[in-house]
Formats: sequence, structure tokens, C-alpha cells
Amino acid sequence: MRICFIFVLAFGATPCVHARQPQIDELTNNVVEELIKTHEKAVVVFDFVGPDKKSTALGQKIADDFRNALTKSTAAFNVIDPAQITQALETNRVSPQILREPELELWLGKKLGTGIAILGELERDGENLNILVDTYQADGRPIDEFKIIVPLTDQMKSLLHTQANNTTDQTAVIPAVGGNGNSFPACVYCPSAKPSSQAAKSHLQGSVLLQIVVGPDGQAYDIRVVKMQPNGLTEMAIEAVQTWKFKPALGPDGKPAAVRRMVEMNFHQNK
Repeated sequence: MRICFIFVLAFGATPCVHARQPQIDELTNNVVEELIKTHEKAVVVFDFVGPDKKSTALGQKIADDFRNALTKSTAAFNVIDPAQITQALETNRVSPQILREPELELWLGKKLGTGIAILGELERDGENLNILVDTYQADGRPIDEFKIIVPLTDQMKSLLHTQANNTTDQTAVIPAVGGNGNSFPACVYCPSAKPSSQAAKSHLQGSVLLQIVVGPDGQAYDIRVVKMQPNGLTEMAIEAVQTWKFKPALGPDGKPAAVRRMVEMNFHQNK
């Protein structure tokens, strides 16, 4: 089976790049061969992140090329459209910021109902780019990992320094709790999260710190992670906050207003 993965990172009349970078074809072929063994069809490819967990236009471009290659392969994968990822973020009221953490990408992949998740990371090494690809089953079990090194072109460097689309922080203009004459939202229904079975068996404990926007309707939006904990604790904290209800803050005009606030969720083992 031969899968042609065209790594088109240059625009205009620039010749096809894949002929000069056969590593990309080889990488895609290797990924597809491993995915076929799982007998899964539904695949989600998240935008590649990095360097330093940043979301760049280059990471988006490489992820798009991966999606196209998988869609056109003879294995006929059902590749999740990026618009569905955006919709899942909105439905779960979480910030795109969570997609910089592999554990949370896998959590969202489960929400999307996929059987396979592909996560990628970019690392710059001088004039080269390391592309690392990790593949996972829906339950978080790793399938395989791959790595290639490609030379950085001028076009790739430009994309690497360009912010990814739709990553502008829309909540930056929302005042912090108590700011701009806003009152404090009050919890009406704020149950604590219960640790996952995996965390309980491992006797894990600790605190998860989240930043949320409490909307005028008293619900939590734009949930983002400030401090994580492993083995499902972070996901449990997010899912608990999704159920919370607040008496919303009031703005200077006396009307319900959106405010940003921090939430700390503590997990302790019962003695």
C-alpha cells in the first residue's frame, strides 16, 4: 500500500515539496500501517503543538495534511473534521488551550466518539524540525510513536512564527472577579469531584486549578487548566465544574455579567 502524503508548506508556484522530503511519505505510511491493525475507522487528528506547546500555523498545516492523507488512504478512515473538534470544545465549554495537553486531547477524543487519536508535537533543532507523532486507542492505550526530521524551509519558518487561526484569547476582555465594579458570583450548586477509579487505586491526591468564566446564565465557560493532576483527576475536575451553577455576578448596571475566576478542586484519599 502506498499513501502519498503531500507536505505542501509553500504557496504559490512553489514545486511539490514531498519529492524533496520523502521522510513525510514514509512517516504517513508507517502511521497508516499501524492504524489498520487496530481495525478502527474513526480517527481524530489534533493540531500539532510546539515548540513550547504553542499553537502555530505550521502545526495546523501539518495536521491538515495528515487528515487529508488519512482520508485519501485505501483504508477509508473516517477522519473527524476540525469543525467537529471546535464544536466539541464549545459543547463541553472548555478552552482550546486544553489541546496543548495530550491527556486532555485524549479526553476530548472520547467525547467525539473516536477509536483512534493522533497527537503531534513539533520541536525545532537549529535548521531542522523534529516531527513527533503519537497514536492512541480511544481508552488511552498507546498504539505507536513516530519521529522524523525535516529541514526547515523559509515558508515553514514563517508558519512556525505565525499564530494558529482561531487561537485568539476571546476572554481577555472579560474582567476578573470583583473587577470593573462587578460583584462576585455565588455558588448555588457546586459539588466536589470524585476521583477516578484509576486515581483511587493509585492513592493519588492533589489539587487541580482551573480558570473559568462564569457567564450571565450562571454556568461555567471557557474552562482552562492552570494546574494539572494525572490519572484522570484533571478530567474529573473539569467535568465537575461543567455541572456547577452560580448566581451570576452583577455588573455596574445591576445586570448579570460575565467574570473570570479561579477554581481549585482538591482530591483527598479517604482514610
